[in-house]
Amino acid sequence: MATKEALHRLIDELPDDDIAEAELLLRALQSDDPVLRAIALAPIDDEPETEEAAAVREGLAALAEGRVIDDDDLRVGDWRVRYRYDPDPGTVTVVRVLPRGRAFRD
Repeated sequence: MATKEALHRLIDELPDDDIAEAELLLRALQSDDPVLRAIALAPIDDEPETEEAAAVREGLAALAEGRVIDDDDLRVGDWRVRYRYDPDPGTVTVVRVLPRGRAFRD
């Protein structure tokens, strides 16, 4: 069984970059909140990365490089989305979402 001295040694040996994460983990373990405890004790997700995650990374890279469609209207199923892209901070602002029949009339 681990002793407090052993835990103190582990903390002392942690790289500075990991201190904040270790503190969050210890606070979650100390918490009475069952959700925080469950998250802290959850096993590491070691499943292989999905194609969707790779596509998201590729899309974010395209946004960062300015390789985007200039159109500000987007079809998503039966919905139409009007958005505004600001490349300086790299944000997309959704202006409105309407069903297909009511969208893009103006």
